Amino acid sequence: MQAEWMEEQEPLPHWLEEVEAQATNSRLEAEHAQCLERLAEMERLLQELPALFERKFRQRLEPLIEREHLLREENEWLRARLLGPAVPPPLRLLRGGRGQSPQAGISPLGDAPPPIAAWEGPRRR
Repeated sequence: MQAEWMEEQEPLPHWLEEVEAQATNSRLEAEHAQCLERLAEMERLLQELPALFERKFRQRLEPLIEREHLLREENEWLRARLLGPAVPPPLRLLRGGRGQSPQAGISPLGDAPPPIAAWEGPRRR
């Protein structure tokens, strides 16, 4: 309002200057209140940020952990199928020496016979 008055004209009445000052103060107080509200909201969001990142990280990590678990199970199954059950040497003796693996036809060494332990004598062949 004050900008509308030209310097050549007479000055603003005192009551008008007070009203304009009050309006300006009211506007500034309202802007200040809005800024404080926005600041409080931003601080609240900032407090939630670490939990949000943690939750997102776990959501993305979960399928990878599940995939790793499945791959480990598959790896163990394939190793068991390839190598057969692990039978310690004393049990092999009780079963009749160098007996065949329960999974005949699958040998980790190909067509070669399984190795003989040093303690197995030639008669046990």
